Amino acid sequence: MKKLKYNIISQKFIAGYEDIPFIRTGYKSNTAYNVSIEIFDTDYINSFFKTFELVDLYAILILDLEHIFKDANLIFISKFKVYNKNIAIVKVESDFFTTINYNSRNELEKPFFFRSNNFEELNWDKILSKCLYEREIVNLKKSVLTVDPLKILKNKGIDKVVKFYVDLIEAFLEDVLKLRQNVLDVNEDYISKIEISLESKK
Repeated sequence: MKKLKYNIISQKFIAGYEDIPFIRTGYKSNTAYNVSIEIFDTDYINSFFKTFELVDLYAILILDLEHIFKDANLIFISKFKVYNKNIAIVKVESDFFTTINYNSRNELEKPFFFRSNNFEELNWDKILSKCLYEREIVNLKKSVLTVDPLKILKNKGIDKVVKFYVDLIEAFLEDVLKLRQNVLDVNEDYISKIEISLESKK
């Protein structure tokens, strides 16, 4: 019997911080979050991004000081220097996703995406001072600067955070989504997307 091929698997649920998969956070509270997860086969990249909503989508990029921002598919809005890094705030254009293919899929993990319908009201000096932190990578004996997704959601005007992950192990994804074993094909490659918002935000 031929195994079924799933182009995309979606789940939505409400969870506390401890039960949100994929993310790392130092923020602990009794807050409830809306969580939406989509896992799709890399063969489905073009189809997925054709319907991906971009109107309210922005991103935070963490760049080395010597990095020259020149991505034509991301509209530069502002820049900050924090922890000896350049932090760029950008508006995401559709071409960013239409240029993503199998070989360049790792580019999806680099930006920290978020959705906002009140971007002009955001105080980025204050936001970055509270949501950025250095995370130690033990096996590489170094630390990396990253964004805490739940801390940034505390800011009025940021409606959702969006993160992409590539090449996560199939058994791990099946466990996260509580799927039967071997639903995902170990011979395929998958991209995972998570969107998180405060449960009270619609």
